[in-house]
Amino acid sequence: WSFVKKRFQLSSAACLLISAKITGAFQSDKERIRRLRTSTLVELGCGLFSVEAIEQMEKEVFSVLRWRINPPTAIRFISHFMQLFPKYGRSGAVPKTVIISIFEKARYLSELSVGVAFLAIKCKQSAVAVASLLNAMECISIGSLPQDVRTSFAHKLTSVTRVPSNSSEITTIRKLLREACPNLSEVAPFVSGVVSDDDDGDAVRRGPLCLSGKMIGQKRRRAS
Repeated sequence: WSFVKKRFQLSSAACLLISAKITGAFQSDKERIRRLRTSTLVELGCGLFSVEAIEQMEKEVFSVLRWRINPPTAIRFISHFMQLFPKYGRSGAVPKTVIISIFEKARYLSELSVGVAFLAIKCKQSAVAVASLLNAMECISIGSLPQDVRTSFAHKLTSVTRVPSNSSEITTIRKLLREACPNLSEVAPFVSGVVSDDDDGDAVRRGPLCLSGKMIGQKRRRAS
């Protein structure tokens, strides 16, 4: 049991290191987040494992996974697919508030899909993204999102993914997503960010969120 426990602890440390490397450190305007180093894990573990042992376990994890690390997620596909909507400020453009609502509802569905074994294991993440977006649009009124825009967007999705929006694959995924979240229309949007080349940042900004959906540090910035 002692060997199994230590092996589990070592693999956990290696997986944490791999996750940190995948996520990486990001550069902001005011600060830089330091990368997690192997030596830091050794210190946190009070020297239970050496740097060499963690790095060797890291190699074993990569080998077992066949280096299939950091695949594209449904939310990444959703962010890219959002670019298929008419650009802001152009004729027939969809209001930003509607774009935000669609994005956040689709994102919420993509997060729920992780808890559905069939969607997480058997389905392509691009297909989950398409189904999430189509279900999200169902919650938007025709007045806010005209039918011609919906149809145009669906055709563009089909052109990009080469999978018809009414295919059995997409239909099955949409049904499972509805079962996972039958009250999607009641989900309040969180302003977390929509990827857009033309976004001026007034309506949508990236940032950490608390459970209420408000930006962490928002009051602090206003006070300053």
